[in-house]
Amino acid sequence: MKADGKWLWPGAPAGVFAAAGHNNNRLFVIPEWRMVVVRLGLDQAERKITDETYGEFLRLIGKAAVGR
Repeated sequence: MKADGKWLWPGAPAGVFAAAGHNNNRLFVIPEWRMVVVRLGLDQAERKITDETYGEFLRLIGKAAVGR
């Protein structure tokens, strides 16, 4: 959740856990979907992927994998 009270990734269920690493690497653990999603990349900081992009990414994965 963001400081303004909005959900960080609207496309993901409330129980999601995440870790962030260098070069836009991300790990999402989504217990409700029984899923772990890893984004590996070599992107540099000037091409930062936004939380909105990750939210849409997770929404599409959820829709495809579990129909949500």
